Amino acid sequence: MGLLLAAELRLAGVDVTVLERAAARSPHSKALTLPPRSLEVLAMRGLAEPFLREGEPVPTGHYGGLPVRLDFSVLDTRFPYTLVLPQLRTEQLLEERLRAPGGEIRWEHRALEVRQDADGAEVDVAGPDGTYTLRAVWVAGCDGAGSAVRTSAGSGLPRHRAPREGRGTADARAAAGAIAGDPDRMRAVTARPTTAHDGWTGRRTVLVRPDGHVAWDAALSTT
Repeated sequence: MGLLLAAELRLAGVDVTVLERAAARSPHSKALTLPPRSLEVLAMRGLAEPFLREGEPVPTGHYGGLPVRLDFSVLDTRFPYTLVLPQLRTEQLLEERLRAPGGEIRWEHRALEVRQDADGAEVDVAGPDGTYTLRAVWVAGCDGAGSAVRTSAGSGLPRHRAPREGRGTADARAAAGAIAGDPDRMRAVTARPTTAHDGWTGRRTVLVRPDGHVAWDAALSTT
């Protein structure tokens, strides 16, 4: 969300700085898919094609790790599927979109506090060389569940108890020739039932990229 918003603002001529608390982008797969509505939004902004070229469409998907699969093929949309593409690559494509018109990302910089006044806001930032203050007309809080921006604004995050759910994601590298099929295509083996220890059940998805990268994702639940 933050990268897409920043890219759109930059295209509109707004000077944009993205503060990213991580020192570098994670090489691991934190998520694997883009649902139909996300693809529609990307298409409206002329962004969908790079994702569609690299991703693999799969007609079903899960919601919140629940065991019942959603059938996207019945939806009235140009994209009646979930697109399998690791979050790492999604972030890279969005960063390219941001940097092309001159957008800035400051890695290992974290927002500490935001103060608003009649003319804009100030953001206290912690970076590798110490703390400093940025002045901005707008501040967008895209910094997750522990958002310093939302905390400074006094906006809460309602939480509700739910059945126990778990997710597991793993990355591996396939040996040359170990996986049969078209070497130029990403392949997804999806929606296979799986059972883990202690009564956890759910689905697993295995993603195989042309470069031999294998990403495994499981959505498990128990009562």
